Amino acid sequence: MNRLVQPDEPNARPTRGAPRRLGGAEEAANSVLALVSEAAASIRQREQQAASAVARAHDAAKAVKEQLRNAEGRADRAETALAQAKAEIAELTATLAQANKDIELLHSYLAAKDAELAASEQRAIAAEQRGGDAEAAIQRIVEAIRREFSVSAGLALEQAVRAEAYGDGGKRLGNGDFSAAGDAIRR
Repeated sequence: MNRLVQPDEPNARPTRGAPRRLGGAEEAANSVLALVSEAAASIRQREQQAASAVARAHDAAKAVKEQLRNAEGRADRAETALAQAKAEIAELTATLAQANKDIELLHSYLAAKDAELAASEQRAIAAEQRGGDAEAAIQRIVEAIRREFSVSAGLALEQAVRAEAYGDGGKRLGNGDFSAAGDAIRR
């Protein structure tokens, strides 16, 4: 096997018959330098990509942080609105309960007034009947008196009876008329 002896190896001895290649070391060094350059370029590219990724991550984190702050603000406003809505609902519920009580009270009041009105109507009907009965009784009395007395005496008596029945105590008649009617009754 032919192997190339490197000058920096300890106990290096030139092999007989083997060509010594000094340009190979240079070529190898150039290859290594090329590989190191490629690795450095790759590392720089990866670092730039990493820096770009970190910058994007920072930007994304800032955006998320801003979105979170906005969401927290909306949540706070929503909680405030919810609390306000609950307070308004409680107030409206209390108002509705009071309105229901007022309506019940009004129904009771109206029922009592309806009962009073019905009783008043019954009293009015009864009074009207009594008034009609009284008018009929007066008419019968007047007719009976007319039959018994003459027309002139009967007319004075009729006026006296009507005056007495309607409560003016003979004020519509003259004193002589009332006396004449009284005389006619006594006879």
